[in-house]
Formats: sequence, structure tokens, C-alpha cells
Amino acid sequence: MSKIPFNFNIVTGDFKCSENNLTTLVGSPNIVGGRFNCKRNMLTNLIGSPNEVGEDFKCGYNKLETLQGLSGEIGGDLACNDNLLTSLDTVSNIKGNINCWDNLFDETNHNFTGWCDGYIFCKFEVSNY
Repeated sequence: MSKIPFNFNIVTGDFKCSENNLTTLVGSPNIVGGRFNCKRNMLTNLIGSPNEVGEDFKCGYNKLETLQGLSGEIGGDLACNDNLLTSLDTVSNIKGNINCWDNLFDETNHNFTGWCDGYIFCKFEVSNY
């Protein structure tokens, strides 16, 4: 399956679309009250992802080259590890930690300009922003 076959508006719990070979997140809910999990697909960006996620946003193990389209509000952690990212190119508000190891940048050049209440973990190093 390369795309989500339905359109959603609000999901009060978790939304899992991982391990489906998705190439787009168009059709994802606008709001997810719980966790949003789209890891282990074929995504190169996050266009179409929810505007708001109440808990964790998991998008690791894709082919992400950019975080373009990432939710504006994430109530928990952002896990974007094991991708092809060259920076954290997002202005999202993230209430938890950012787990971004095994990408193409490190803690000295991630270029994150959003808000993170927790830590940014890059290549098993810790930076607090």
C-alpha cells in the first residue's frame, strides 16, 4: 500500500500506519489524540501528517530527507531516527525529547529552530535546547 486509502479528521486514540510501504501521509488524521506511528515505510517527507499529535510522533526507519510537513504540536517525543535527514528542519513545538540518531547530522549542526521541552539525542550524544 503506497498511500492511506481513507481520509480521517480526528482520531482520539493512537493511529498506526507503520510497515506499509507508504510514500505519502496524505489521508492521515488532522488530529491524533494519542501516538502517531508511521515508522518503517518509504516516506521522504511528512507532508500530510496530522496538524496535532497528543503523544509521541514516530517516523523512524523511513527514507526521510526532510521533516517538511511535520505536525506543529507534538505532546510527547519525536522519534525521527534512522533516516536520511541532514537537519531538523522544523519549527514544531515538541513537549518531549527528539530522538534523531543515525541521520546525516550531529548535535553541532542539527539547525533545529522549534521548541523542545526535553533533550535532542543525536548519535547517542545529548544536547538540551
